[in-house]
Amino acid sequence: MRYLICAAALFAFATPLSAQVHVRGYTKKDGTYVQPYERTRPNSTTADNYDTPGNYNPNKGRVTPQPQSTGAPSFSPPSYQPYKARCFYNCSK
Repeated sequence: MRYLICAAALFAFATPLSAQVHVRGYTKKDGTYVQPYERTRPNSTTADNYDTPGNYNPNKGRVTPQPQSTGAPSFSPPSYQPYKARCFYNCSK
């Protein structure tokens, strides 16, 4: 039982540490030097990237803001309309 608890604790602490990768500094073709930085480990989704709106970026110390509105109308679901019974035959009261 102790082994299981220790393994779970080790996994819990190791997982967040392995979520990011260090990128060494490099020089572009045009001579611009790019400083070293940390980024998320490559995977099949963009939902967990630091620059995805709403995610916390530890390198910048802030949550990535939502993009500015493009002027396109936003979708809003239709308002709720309660069911109204209708009478189709012999409806006199």
